[in-house]
Amino acid sequence: MNLQRTRPTGAPTNLNQKKIGTSVLYEWSEPPCGERNGNIIAYECVFKMDGQRYPRTDRTTNKKKFYFGVEPGGKYTFKVRAETTRGRGRYTKTYRL
Repeated sequence: MNLQRTRPTGAPTNLNQKKIGTSVLYEWSEPPCGERNGNIIAYECVFKMDGQRYPRTDRTTNKKKFYFGVEPGGKYTFKVRAETTRGRGRYTKTYRL
C-alpha cells in the first residue's frame, strides 16, 4: 500500500466558540479522515481584534485554544488550520465574536 503523505486538504471541523467572562474558548475536531493526508501534528490558530494591524498567531497540539483578556464590546475573528509533517492545510471559515 502506497500512502501519499502531503499537507492536509481539509480544514478542521466542528469549530465551536464559547465566551467565558473576558475569555473565549475555541474547540474543534480534526479534518475529515480522507483529507488529513497523514498524522496531524499541530494546529495554527489566528485570532485578531478588529482594528489591530497584525493578528495573534499561535501553534498548538491541542484541539482547543483559550484567549484571555477579551475586551467587552470588542469584535474579534478566529480561524484555525491543521498541519502535518508536509505542511499546513486550509483554514476554517473565519468565525466572529
